[in-house]
Amino acid sequence: MAQFFDKTVSRPLLLLVPDWVHPNHLSILRAALLWPLIEVQQQPHLAVGVIIASSICDLLDGPLARIRKQTSRFGAILDAASDKIFVLGALIFTCWELVPISIIGGILLLDLMLIAGRPIKSRLGVTAKSNAWGALKVWTQTVAIGLVLLREQSLVAFANVVFFLAIIFAFCSLVGHVRDILRRKQS
Repeated sequence: MAQFFDKTVSRPLLLLVPDWVHPNHLSILRAALLWPLIEVQQQPHLAVGVIIASSICDLLDGPLARIRKQTSRFGAILDAASDKIFVLGALIFTCWELVPISIIGGILLLDLMLIAGRPIKSRLGVTAKSNAWGALKVWTQTVAIGLVLLREQSLVAFANVVFFLAIIFAFCSLVGHVRDILRRKQS
């Protein structure tokens, strides 16, 4: 999937993104966009604009790194950290009044478990890369946050369903990581 996406966006990325823009710059920008999001959260269209900008950074940092052959372990960790900072920060600082605490708690608990799993996998020599479930989790969380920030009651209700899907994806991601660890211990 990543190879298909990389091939599709490689020409526009190389033409539109200046050489001085490093993939890690996009990851840092994603995390930094949390602050403007907090500032404009009461202005639905601006808030969604910030979420879209953040999502574009998340969408392009990996392909840009692979196309320019600038991948690194640090970049992968920075990308994952930026996702956590933006998504969890947005959830806590902009959605807490509108999203049930059980959903916020479930997301935080599963993400803390996923964060804890990364160093365990590294120590065991198992690749600590995120899996497809993790990507689905981040994207569904981002969509749900955008729906909440539109501040339309029906959309907020739908966002809670989307958050529940994100919890399922997070659980599937966690199961995948645990399975990777168990396979390593068996061999």
